[in-house]
Amino acid sequence: MSCLPAHLQIPQDLRFVKPSKAFVRSYGDALRLPSEKVRRLEQFTETILNLIITNSRSTSREVPIELELRTDGASLSLKFLNRGLPIFERDLRSTDVAIDSEDTFEFVNLGPQGQAFVSVLPIDPTEHPDLEAPLPETNPEEIEVRLMGVLEVDELAKLFFRVYGYRYINDWVYFPEKIRRKLEAQDMISLVASSPAGRHVGHVALVRFNTSPVVYDLGLGVVDPGLKSKGLFKRLLSESMDLISRTPMDYCIFDMVTNHLISQREVFNYPACVMCLNVGVQGSTTQASLKKLGIGTDAEDMDRYSILMAVRLGVPHPFGETVTLPPNLGEALDFLLTPLGVRWVPSSRFSSIPRTGSYQTKLDSIQKSVFFDLEAPGLDAVTSLIDDWKYYIRLGNLYGAVDVPLDQPGLGSAYERLCRAGFFLAGLIPYRHTGRLALRLQCLGPTRVSWENIKIHGAQANQLLQLVRSDHERNSLI
Repeated sequence: MSCLPAHLQIPQDLRFVKPSKAFVRSYGDALRLPSEKVRRLEQFTETILNLIITNSRSTSREVPIELELRTDGASLSLKFLNRGLPIFERDLRSTDVAIDSEDTFEFVNLGPQGQAFVSVLPIDPTEHPDLEAPLPETNPEEIEVRLMGVLEVDELAKLFFRVYGYRYINDWVYFPEKIRRKLEAQDMISLVASSPAGRHVGHVALVRFNTSPVVYDLGLGVVDPGLKSKGLFKRLLSESMDLISRTPMDYCIFDMVTNHLISQREVFNYPACVMCLNVGVQGSTTQASLKKLGIGTDAEDMDRYSILMAVRLGVPHPFGETVTLPPNLGEALDFLLTPLGVRWVPSSRFSSIPRTGSYQTKLDSIQKSVFFDLEAPGLDAVTSLIDDWKYYIRLGNLYGAVDVPLDQPGLGSAYERLCRAGFFLAGLIPYRHTGRLALRLQCLGPTRVSWENIKIHGAQANQLLQLVRSDHERNSLI
């Protein structure tokens, strides 16, 4: 049996006793409790509210009474919090607080936080079904993988909730109307896995990031935990690779988790070019639990997870054929540039950085990450950016990234100054999802990232991991 906790703030007025009893009764009805247990909840509600409101008289009436209902499947807890005129055990003795012999009553003096009155009712989880029926035993061969229609968006939002709760990094997946608009504008092409009963049990999508050049991102991959270890995620990825082959585009971006290898292995079965490794870019709570998915155990020594980015080319040379780089960067990044069809040539050793420059800042409060777009490197801009990052760390942010276009003057000098401030290499990214490339540097705040638990597949990706790790060890100030 499952039911989310319920909370209510009640004005200190006897006229609100009756609607409060109705609120408690609705919660009991949602759990399909026997009428006798619901009656006991209502009786306790009336008794405690009368006690608190009468005790307050003309004082503390502006402070609402807080009510909380929650269940763990084996019992139901009904708690009232009084933060008005204090009530103590002596006051309770003069009041008829009727408690059934099966129930447990507890009074807790919380000091300046008030007093709590708690009644706990035992319930039998075998007598009352879940609010949403669990996924019935399903033969994976009976699951259909197909394009999703615009009338199915509600089911998709429910699927994301089953796997992530309300923690998924793209919050628009919880708004069916926003999903529908993306589908209608052809900004998203969704593949859905549907059970014989019509319930969505898996999903992956191509999300269009740009129309000129045409750029897609493969993401929004999710599988119902009821089908864990059934090979459905791998099947969805395989179908999506065929979808990419059929869809005209300049390139497709893959952002792959590194707490397991399933997506990496499937992507690298096809021609794909490794781009960058964003170390510790996401909080661990926003990743689906491996245990819940049935594909392993979650690392206990990691607060944040890393993302490996790769691209699959849809046309020859989508990022051009040559780029000018300082020799130290060209030599380090050659193994990433060559598969993209890009040849680097050394820049002049006397190239300088402009005085001013400019950058833009984007905050991701959910991930506690900051992204700097150093669109025009300059001495003043780099100095200001470093100061901003120090400020954002003090605010509790844990990951910072700086993107510098490869075709901008002053790249080498900006790189050296950022490295002295603790930034280290991540690799390359498609700059603003265009035909330009940018160097990505990154820096970590005070957090735990276990390099040994970053799972990487393939020789090129492992070479990148070693480059990033060695640069981190050389430059990190924490």
